[in-house]
Amino acid sequence: MTESPPVNRYSQPGIYPWGRTLIFVFAIFLIQVIVRGAEYGFTIVATEMDALIAVILSVYLLWLANNLNLKLSHAISLIGLEVLIVMFLNNIAEAVFFTDLYTKPVELAASIGFALLFSVLVTFASAIVYFLPRAEYSLWGNIKNRLSEGSKGGWVLRLVLTGPLFFGVYFLFGLIVSPFVTPFYNDPSLGLKIPAFSVMIPVEILRGYIYGIVLLPLIVSLRFGKLYSFITVSMMLFVLGGLVPLIDAPLPEAIIPYHTLEILGDSLVFGYIVMWLYKAR
Repeated sequence: MTESPPVNRYSQPGIYPWGRTLIFVFAIFLIQVIVRGAEYGFTIVATEMDALIAVILSVYLLWLANNLNLKLSHAISLIGLEVLIVMFLNNIAEAVFFTDLYTKPVELAASIGFALLFSVLVTFASAIVYFLPRAEYSLWGNIKNRLSEGSKGGWVLRLVLTGPLFFGVYFLFGLIVSPFVTPFYNDPSLGLKIPAFSVMIPVEILRGYIYGIVLLPLIVSLRFGKLYSFITVSMMLFVLGGLVPLIDAPLPEAIIPYHTLEILGDSLVFGYIVMWLYKAR
């Protein structure tokens, strides 16, 4: 009788044991409560929002950790880097020009400091769930291997294109929701503003370049096929770059659904573009 070949349990995303999953969710919740409370103060409503953020963020980070084909230290470092840049720094850069949140340098510095603290704590917490058997792949090795698949000029061109392409996608979906959100941005009492195009265009192109750079190490380190990679990249942009910051942002509730749909569209389209530019397998 012929034996059946062994089943590769890790050929597609798996399910984490409940124990580690719950510990991880609770750890993310504590990190969110502590860091947000230290920055803005503790309230019951804020704690409820922290719980919602913890669940959403944990679900995505569990998915991400199970998709990375890296050694432990490189995997959790990449997770922390993506959280810091996608969830915080790239949004802070936009908030400087679209809101009145950072009228003083000390406010901006404090926000960046809390972002660093949150990201470092999440990096260590990610080690809780990054436990499935891994090949000992290096992040730097993955990047070098992918860059070797094309010419230097070709890669420079791809990176150069990410900024303008991001702005094009951003402007398109912004235009779609503008009839619903512009009145709020024109109300000075809400602390929102729409900068001149001479400011908006370079800021958003720069944000596109930042996304293009930070998504490259992520894409080359994913261990499943194109569909899983597309979900991972697009949801990185949507969950970390949009949904979680929107829940936590001091915005009028009326515009949050429109911005959520806008950012979802941005994330799906730009995620696909970046996957195509980097020829994700």
